[in-house]
Amino acid sequence: MKTSFTKYILTIPERMEKARIIVLSEDLDKTIRILHGLNAIHIIELKEEVLEEELKGKLKKLETLREIISSLESSIKKPITIQVKEKIDATTVDELLEEYYNKLKVLNENISALRRKLEYLENTLKKLKELKTYIEVLALTKPNLKLNNLSYKGRTLQVQLVVIPKDKEVKLRKLLENENTLINILCSLQNNILAQIVYLSKVEGKVKKVLKDCDCITLDIPSLNITVSEYKKHIEEEIVKTSSQYNSVSSEIADLIGKHANDIAIAKVLLENVIEKVRVFKALISARYIKGIEGWIPVSIKSKLLNILDSQVGRYMISFSKPRSGEEPPTKTCNPKGIRNFEVLTKTYGVPKYNEWDPTPLLAYSFPVFFGLMLGDVVYGIILILTAKYILDRMVENPESESIRKLKNMLYISGITASIVGFFGGMFLGQTVNVTGNFGSILSPILSPYLELLLTSTPIVNSISSMLINPLNFIILALVIGLIHVNIALIVSLAKAIKLRNIGGILQNLGLLLIQVFGIPFILMSMFKYDIPILRGLESLLLSGIIVSLGVIIVSQLLIYRVLGVLTWVFTITGLLGDVLSYTRIAGVGM
Repeated sequence: MKTSFTKYILTIPERMEKARIIVLSEDLDKTIRILHGLNAIHIIELKEEVLEEELKGKLKKLETLREIISSLESSIKKPITIQVKEKIDATTVDELLEEYYNKLKVLNENISALRRKLEYLENTLKKLKELKTYIEVLALTKPNLKLNNLSYKGRTLQVQLVVIPKDKEVKLRKLLENENTLINILCSLQNNILAQIVYLSKVEGKVKKVLKDCDCITLDIPSLNITVSEYKKHIEEEIVKTSSQYNSVSSEIADLIGKHANDIAIAKVLLENVIEKVRVFKALISARYIKGIEGWIPVSIKSKLLNILDSQVGRYMISFSKPRSGEEPPTKTCNPKGIRNFEVLTKTYGVPKYNEWDPTPLLAYSFPVFFGLMLGDVVYGIILILTAKYILDRMVENPESESIRKLKNMLYISGITASIVGFFGGMFLGQTVNVTGNFGSILSPILSPYLELLLTSTPIVNSISSMLINPLNFIILALVIGLIHVNIALIVSLAKAIKLRNIGGILQNLGLLLIQVFGIPFILMSMFKYDIPILRGLESLLLSGIIVSLGVIIVSQLLIYRVLGVLTWVFTITGLLGDVLSYTRIAGVGM
């Protein structure tokens, strides 16, 4: 998010979303006019099959969400009262539905997995308790009987522990009498008999079928060398352990439901408000009573669009979608008032792409300064302002257009800076007014006394005037401006390289910044004998910094250009020097 400070340095184009609006056929033209009035971009009418697919997909997703909510509600054991405190913004309904759909889908998958685990534990617990019932009785009659004598499975012979209903015992014996089986009664329990069945492995399939037909229960007993009494204790321990796991999973489900109860409630409210509308519009599409349009709109006007549609259209359905990966939305600049006037200058070099930075704020500061320094004349500046106000309108077709209005404001600002620079530099109608009156100008007798009073009474103004009148000082000023401007560009380029994780770009821009930090004071002190008190005696440290900076630049060029980097690092440094020196043209034109 842009802060109030950064938007005055660099901006990004306004964030855009695609608005898809479905309305009754009779409201189509009105809706298009509304979108045009809000500066929507790339408005197109949707084909009927696109609308049908859109509504069909949306309805399917909403039905799925309803099933998810219903599934989650089934895990709520007792009624819960939820007070929904969140204020739902109508512009974010689709976004919220998508968010809650994804969130609750994951939640439902997690809870479904826990339910399956709970069901498994419940079945396991049921079997353990049932097994315990029979083993307890068996432990009373045959406590020292080994488990490996109760159950056995070999290649030739098998022994199985089964529970036989008393009323099916005769039938069972009759069905198995010709299969060489032995039924050994161990004990009785109410209406059942606990018995061992011994049979040949080759008739296993038939024996199992007969047991099933006679409603017998096969007990899965491990073939271990422990007694029935010991196994009874083991089962009791397993029951305690499984019960604990069951309670833990139940609590986990309850905690998850409680944690997301508010999400479920909000999703249910959103769903109830949307699903019926979608069904109605889906029913109307086959009769061709509805039309659809879509276009890109700035995020900042979403609420305004909804308010206008509510008041002027009434019956509509709208959805907003963010740009998909690889999709390039149209660019709508977003600059503060005042800076906005210089967008006409930016557009002459090309409109920035949607995800690029907009340099308009930097142009808004630099262009008037450069223009004022180069024109630098009080009268010419005033003429420019008057021309922009009274003549420009007669030279264009639509003087009220936004572009012409911005151009006029930009010319006003540039004219004012030109007049200010001209005033401090003593330039009137191309003539320099010398306060001593020694330089020829028809305006000297009129303006010299005033200028002499102003320039001699205010030291700051006198310094500024001296800088603009003295050619050498003017060149130094131009170079300082060049250094500032070029380094702003390097810092922006460094930030962009960091954002893109471009190691070569990061090192190149960092190296160019560092070589100035160490190189400029070193040259001033060693070549021009300029004294910088804070850096006295640190020339060797500055030289080391220059060498390190050169190394960083060379490495960056090798990363970017591979073998050619051996040569390109030289051009990178000379290019920086050329960029800064090119700003002396400001002084050349200004003088």
